[in-house]
Amino acid sequence: MTLDRFHLVGHSLGAVVATATAGLHPGMVLSLTAHAGWIKADARMVFQFELWKRLALTDPAALARLLLTAMGKDTLHAWGVAEFEQMAAAFTGLLEGAGEGVARQAAANMTLDIAEFLPSVSAPTLIIASGDDRVLPPPHQHDLADRIPHARLLRVPGGHGLPGRDPCPDPGRRDIVRGAKSGHRGGVLRCSG
Repeated sequence: MTLDRFHLVGHSLGAVVATATAGLHPGMVLSLTAHAGWIKADARMVFQFELWKRLALTDPAALARLLLTAMGKDTLHAWGVAEFEQMAAAFTGLLEGAGEGVARQAAANMTLDIAEFLPSVSAPTLIIASGDDRVLPPPHQHDLADRIPHARLLRVPGGHGLPGRDPCPDPGRRDIVRGAKSGHRGGVLRCSG
């Protein structure tokens, strides 16, 4: 089975790839949802991703501990010492043996530039920015939404690790669905709670 039209959803580097795909193949993409995306790495991001690359190759346990700080402040404040250690051990297990792949991803994070594809994105687009994302702060998503014709920007609480958490209570999800069903394509939708 070959898909000739599809919906795209991406997080972080996946958001960058999904957005570029929507710009390269506008006739194939039915909708685009991107969380924590960016257009091109700035100097702070390059510095950060270079550190990730080094740690991926030399100390996956340290990288796991660093990446856990990508969760939102509410999650981080709720965890005790035992939860941090448990999560760090689990995340280290995921990273061990994947150093070369993580290093390649960090290198891609540093070098990608999707600016030229943004004006061609024609699918209904939702850009999601997490309020306390310290990995890819909200101004990156605001810039992305500003440069994609008719994109909607949704600001939600949480950090870079949003896909691992549920920051929106039911009323917020209803507001998002209502906005999507009404065809709202501009401005800012907020997660209410």
